[in-house]
Amino acid sequence: MEQNRGIIFNIQHFSIHDGPGIRTTVFLKGCPLRCPWCSNPESQRANPEKMLDAVTKKETITGEEKTVTEIIDDVLKDVDFYEESGGGLTLSGGEIFAQFEFAKAILKAAKEVGLHTAIETTAFVEHEKFVDLIQYVDFIYTDLKHYNTLKHKKVILSIILCKHSSKVAEC
Repeated sequence: MEQNRGIIFNIQHFSIHDGPGIRTTVFLKGCPLRCPWCSNPESQRANPEKMLDAVTKKETITGEEKTVTEIIDDVLKDVDFYEESGGGLTLSGGEIFAQFEFAKAILKAAKEVGLHTAIETTAFVEHEKFVDLIQYVDFIYTDLKHYNTLKHKKVILSIILCKHSSKVAEC
């Protein structure tokens, strides 16, 4: 997918927990980690997908393709709130680095119009990409999954195996 288009699953206006001030949080789809404690499991798969709405019990599509311009236009609707509160745009997910070029293009466009930017990330990415993207970032939340890579993989693997086990009660 080209850098000017990507897949998101939500744009949340008037966010107050995703960085300083009042913010608009754009949630990108896709995450390579699949952690069992994920707070946004609907974000894990990269593409739009059918899901059952927990409230209405109706099938919905989670995720849609958007352009950088569409996102920035939507985010700028709240610019008065950002100016008064010191807020701005936050990119979250999923893992924003799963759509590296798209995330970078959004952040760059946000900086071009003078927005404060924040990201929420696991930082699960090559060092060069991390350094390349953060030049457009004012504030970073990092979700440390486990300080030891091998132990993190062991937790994830045991949960995956458990889900596919006939002995679920033992898991």
